[in-house]
Amino acid sequence: MGKAGILVGTLFFLTAVFATLTSCISVLESIVANCMVLFHASRKKVTLVLTVIYMAASAVITLGYSIFYMEVKLPNGTVGQLLDIMDYISNSIMMPFISFFSCILIGWVVGPKWISDEMESGGHTFKRKKLYNIMIKYVAPVLMLILALQSIGILDAILN
Repeated sequence: MGKAGILVGTLFFLTAVFATLTSCISVLESIVANCMVLFHASRKKVTLVLTVIYMAASAVITLGYSIFYMEVKLPNGTVGQLLDIMDYISNSIMMPFISFFSCILIGWVVGPKWISDEMESGGHTFKRKKLYNIMIKYVAPVLMLILALQSIGILDAILN
């Protein structure tokens, strides 16, 4: 790409940095709001403390392949370093359990009618309402629970 490649590459990485920064801010905002209520502290103070904690944790995880290198055997049979452990926790444990509890919340606590009514607002029709009700109440929670148990190694222990 010649000289245009330098410009395109620079723009790409600048947009990647911007996307990362805005994602971090949006995640930090919900935690800041909750900490402000819990600790009766100002936004500025809570934001500063949480930013320092986030930066320290990020530095430790980033240095997981050098200074803080260690190998840990994960329940799925692989060996991982700090970043791999964080990835495993978020993707293999938290996501299936959060999905499971979301299905329970919508399917059984709030009720799927609330979603159906929202889908039908403004005169729209929700053609697959019965299928959605079955999926959110029965199929999805069972599949998410199976996925969660498999990802933390319990299902393999039961089956073997």
